[in-house]
Amino acid sequence: MTQGKVKVYVLCLVLLLFLPKVAGADARSSSADPTKELHSLYRGGMIILVGKPASGKGTLAKRIMELLGVKAFSMSKALGEIREAAEAMEKGLLVGDDLVNRAMAKDLRRRIESGEGFNFILDGAPRSPAQAEFLLDLVTKLGIPLEIVVNLQISDDVARERSKGRRESFIAEGKQPRSGDQPEKFDLRLKEFYIKTEPAMHIMADGVGPLYITVNGHQAPDKVFLEFVDKGVEVLRSRSSAGRDGK
Repeated sequence: MTQGKVKVYVLCLVLLLFLPKVAGADARSSSADPTKELHSLYRGGMIILVGKPASGKGTLAKRIMELLGVKAFSMSKALGEIREAAEAMEKGLLVGDDLVNRAMAKDLRRRIESGEGFNFILDGAPRSPAQAEFLLDLVTKLGIPLEIVVNLQISDDVARERSKGRRESFIAEGKQPRSGDQPEKFDLRLKEFYIKTEPAMHIMADGVGPLYITVNGHQAPDKVFLEFVDKGVEVLRSRSSAGRDGK
């Protein structure tokens, strides 16, 4: 065998041994991509985000919308469809549980009648035990698919620091800071969280069982998103397995 033929033979042997490993690695890499798996497991139902003010719900919601192609549920728009609620908001008054519940019910029933679907994120609601109990009951009665309930957890100190940073950033850019980021008002929002929203979260956790997940909101936004994806995949895998087993 000539030297040239030997080189060709060795090259072919290397390719035969190496290429299958590369192909297998690529396949494993593709199948192991949790964002793709979450996208494939998602069935077009409702996702709920809850947590303290400044916990990063809005930032996470945007990433989820980009990944899954879902929309944001506009509570202000839904409330605007209820005359009493619209009048209260115009006057700067708090909107009570009854009006919030009516607004949610009206919007969800509209989605059923129009065939619009429930592929949206409910951000920052429910905010009270009465809202949580009403929402769980409504979801069950109307047969609305619920995918995941996410509790984005941060400490009070981190929440205050983020609120302060947001306020200072608005001022530096020449913008009017959010009224809710004024220190006194933000502390009131935190107090209300413990009085109303935290008990509502316990009700949601009991009501949805394994669909309820907690995510560490102290992390950088990318890591928060990846933790949500990993835990979301785990939850939806379990649901799929239960469905196949006929449970």
